Amino acid sequence: MQNTLSPSRVLWIDALRGLAILLMIPANLAPYLSEPHPLWFRIAGSYAAPMFIAISAGMVTFRGSYHRLSYYIKRSLLVLLIGALLDSLLWGIMPGTSWDVLYIIGPGMVVAYMARNARPSTLFIAAAAVFALAFAVRKLAGYDPVPLEVYWSSFSWPEPWRVLRSWFVDGWFPILPWAGFTLFGTAFFRLLFHAWNESTGRKLLAAGLLCAAAGFFLLLLSIPLVENIPGGNIIVSREGYSEIFYPPTPAYLLSAVGVVILAALAVRHVRPHAVTSAVAFFGRYSMLVYILHQVAGDAILNPMIQAYGVESISSGWVFTAAVIGVIAFVALVCFLAERYKKRHPPKSLLLNILFGR
Repeated sequence: MQNTLSPSRVLWIDALRGLAILLMIPANLAPYLSEPHPLWFRIAGSYAAPMFIAISAGMVTFRGSYHRLSYYIKRSLLVLLIGALLDSLLWGIMPGTSWDVLYIIGPGMVVAYMARNARPSTLFIAAAAVFALAFAVRKLAGYDPVPLEVYWSSFSWPEPWRVLRSWFVDGWFPILPWAGFTLFGTAFFRLLFHAWNESTGRKLLAAGLLCAAAGFFLLLLSIPLVENIPGGNIIVSREGYSEIFYPPTPAYLLSAVGVVILAALAVRHVRPHAVTSAVAFFGRYSMLVYILHQVAGDAILNPMIQAYGVESISSGWVFTAAVIGVIAFVALVCFLAERYKKRHPPKSLLLNILFGR
């Protein structure tokens, strides 16, 4: 696939982002599925977030030479605004109390821009240090299985210490360790875009296989003194969401690094065809898809479930059909947006974020 340095879109990056989206949608609709969720389902949905964070940082290394720091500061603020509006308008939550993934991706672009010329080895070490610090801080501060969410409807000022712990330790996507994927993505995609050769490819493949194998080994086997699934150290369900990163254990982080590397290398070598183009289509509209699938779940799927007088979907087949329906709805809106965009190219930065270039 295309791997040239230009300001245009790169098909394999869109395909990788689209793959993450197709993993993300059922994971984010998990609260509408009766529990307990199958382990394979929990695992499959657990690697979209690190992909998104790493890709967002990686694209800054790709396009950073075309923009100034002020551009990424503006872009970061707009991404934060979108996250704040989703928290307030869709979920009724006071922004900044429940720390979501957009709060990592937005500032992460500024960090990636400032770090894009650093040595990849330095950034990999920095990412590992963030992961290690996250583990140490969590052990000291504790991890609340119930995330902090202050609702506008029953507003009361939370304790400052609890807010800080939400930001850094036990929010949905706390700064520690998720900012580590910003540093990792900056280094990893710099190697892919700016320093690619056969030797680099072999080293990255070996690193990806080693990290993924070691991570899943530590996650899935009952090993004393290791935080993993058999040991009961990972929350089975957190307000209906069942990814295996509550909390993000060292074993999970190791597996996530490996999965991101292997997924990127695999997609990078896939030839363009109909399936690739279809997946890449979702990747081109990643922000719009991120917004739409949540709106569809809350405004369409949830009322339908309530109309049947049940709390959640008990049938896996029905849930699969519901996910396909949400994907079809999202695809239709994105298709209409694509047609409109061809006639009226977005000129503002906000519209570029929502609808892509």
